[in-house]
Amino acid sequence: MTLTIFQQIAQLLIEKGNRKCLAKAADLNNDSVQSNSLHLRELDLNSKDVISIANVLQLGTNLTSISFSHNPIGDLGAVALAASFPKSVREVGMEGCRIGDKGGEAILELAKSTPSLQMICIAQNNFSAALKKEFHEFSKARPNAMVVT
Repeated sequence: MTLTIFQQIAQLLIEKGNRKCLAKAADLNNDSVQSNSLHLRELDLNSKDVISIANVLQLGTNLTSISFSHNPIGDLGAVALAASFPKSVREVGMEGCRIGDKGGEAILELAKSTPSLQMICIAQNNFSAALKKEFHEFSKARPNAMVVT
């Protein structure tokens, strides 16, 4: 039996083992809850955790809304996730993830190469003024994509 993307991610959350991850894993394993959204906010996921999740996402998915906000994923996690997000993604949440310029640049490249993107929330990270300016320029060039920095 092949596991769905949600079931594979649920297994990773169960391995993480904290109370919030176990509750989210139960939600992901519930077929009636599954949709085109994957919101893994405030689960204390680190870069190692999200690299494992990114490897699952690379198997292919049609997710349109993804959020990892308020997890300490750092640059390594942000780079891995940005490389794994499907081109179908319309909403990305990576607020308060301790991301610096390296991860921010990967997110910016994701935004530039994803025509369906409508909203990206990357506030409360550790971006330089120069990178924040690049995000601002992107939002001016793509007025249909809301960028929250």
